[in-house]
Amino acid sequence: MAENMSKVINDYKIALRNTGASTSIQMLKIANNLYDAMLQHYEYCEEMSLTTHQYRICQLIDEEVLPKLDKGIIGTTSLKVANNLFGIRKKFFALSSRRILKNFALYIESYKKKKIWDKTMETVEPVFYYADQFIVSDTLNLMRVSCMPGLGKSYMGNLLLANAFGNNPNLSALRITFSDDLVKITTAQTKAIMNSQAYKEIFPRYANPNILHKGKYVFKKDDNHSFCLCDCEDEFNLFAVTRDGQATGKRAKLVVIDDLLKGEVESTNVTLHKQLVDRYDSDWSSRADDDNQKTLLLGTMWANTDLLNVMYDRASGGTEALITDPKHRFTELTKDGKSVFIGIPALDKYDNSTCPKRFSSESLKNKRKYMSKFLWQAVYMQDPIAPDGLEFNYSVLQTYNEKVKKRSDIRYGALDPARRGKNYVSMPIVYGYPREDSLDNVYYLVDFLYQKKGMDDLYDPIVDMIIKHQLNQLVIENNTDTSLKTVLEERLHKKGYYGCNIVEKYSTQNKEQRIKDYQSTVRNSIVYPAQNLFSPITQMGEAMESITSYSFNYPNKFDDAIDSIVLLCMEFINNRLEFPTVGSFKRVNF
Repeated sequence: MAENMSKVINDYKIALRNTGASTSIQMLKIANNLYDAMLQHYEYCEEMSLTTHQYRICQLIDEEVLPKLDKGIIGTTSLKVANNLFGIRKKFFALSSRRILKNFALYIESYKKKKIWDKTMETVEPVFYYADQFIVSDTLNLMRVSCMPGLGKSYMGNLLLANAFGNNPNLSALRITFSDDLVKITTAQTKAIMNSQAYKEIFPRYANPNILHKGKYVFKKDDNHSFCLCDCEDEFNLFAVTRDGQATGKRAKLVVIDDLLKGEVESTNVTLHKQLVDRYDSDWSSRADDDNQKTLLLGTMWANTDLLNVMYDRASGGTEALITDPKHRFTELTKDGKSVFIGIPALDKYDNSTCPKRFSSESLKNKRKYMSKFLWQAVYMQDPIAPDGLEFNYSVLQTYNEKVKKRSDIRYGALDPARRGKNYVSMPIVYGYPREDSLDNVYYLVDFLYQKKGMDDLYDPIVDMIIKHQLNQLVIENNTDTSLKTVLEERLHKKGYYGCNIVEKYSTQNKEQRIKDYQSTVRNSIVYPAQNLFSPITQMGEAMESITSYSFNYPNKFDDAIDSIVLLCMEFINNRLEFPTVGSFKRVNF
């Protein structure tokens, strides 16, 4: 039956594709027949639990049928035909909304005066796309979504739950948030969606008195924290609790964790963060009867120690374990397809609003100007930094406001190689100049190689950087690859440069202690580029962001930039060694 119906659908689809404005009556007839065939096939797939086939039917409607009908409605000269085409289009749209959450959201909103998706849908499209995959896929079981206020992340959670229950009335879900007020609000909003006329058009069984509880109620029981659908065979569909609430004994195939922290006031509470991670590991992540529990994490990323970031760190624990989705912005996936992480910042890397229809770039930049860096990075950029212990903030660094053009006779570099793919290869370049008030030199940070790539990909850029600045000295922290110095020297010599003395350093000292020991030298002996002198998308801009965000009191996501600065201080500044000041460059005849 499935093969026969697929052929019928394909034949009608081709016939619809070949119609035009001049044959709008024929388009209407074909569309009605195609709808009947698709609905029949969809219901058959539901009986056979062929979820991916259902999703494909909805995709065909969204990608081919709806655009074709839109053209027919606009192109026909008959008002009656246009109205009839609009009527069948609405039925197609409702059917597609069963498995395409974006369409579900728009269909629900079509009955409301207040609109939100017209301004935000383009920005949050990756969330809706992966929400479909999250529900349909047998392997994608973890989805994390974080974005700035005003994009509707909690409401997206409501929509996903309502849609999932419509597709599976026996689905059990647990929703967890930090306060009882939020529990009540999100539960009420989800019930409102499921009681709406739009919902009954998408899932017509909830308009059938023979199915409804007592002939008229969608829920056979509900309260502020839970509900059970009229056709559910279990005790509940949704059970919502606070983060401190009792979830033991509640089975759930789907867990939605939404804003566990109260905000900035709890962002530095590492003990609380640890307790919530432990609660997730011991309780919330083991609600299903098998290993295929699906978990949706929604919220603001407040700290590297909160649950949203811990789950990201676990997923990216292997070497280059995460890949960037080329089709969807701000989206990363694990290579095994089991987890997806979507973090939508307020401003993109070019400092432009990611949601210009709702928030202008200027308004966001103005907000940034008057907000603490910690709060801005967490709430609006989804890239939290340490709230305190910032001993290398711009306020305590010496800075210059114009890019250094005059080359010094003293040109040093330090190279901290990456030990795994998730670390940066970090190589600062400084020029030394005599101080006017002392015999010591002052060193200007003029360039930075800062890339999260494997060493094999960076040999040539490192060599080119050395030659570009005609470095006198380069120190390498080399605790693993003892051949690195030889490789660089061979490549330098091949390009005709012999003026750089490369020194290898093997360090056993704790990295954090080393940074603490040399913090005074880092602040007082080096002059850094002023904030915004280099674009944040440049390697210098990225490195300076890492340096100025480093904290002694809080876990740091990356410490490669500051550690390479310390390496340079240890070898060339504190030692006050004398090195050759003029390098030689041998020209090679080709």
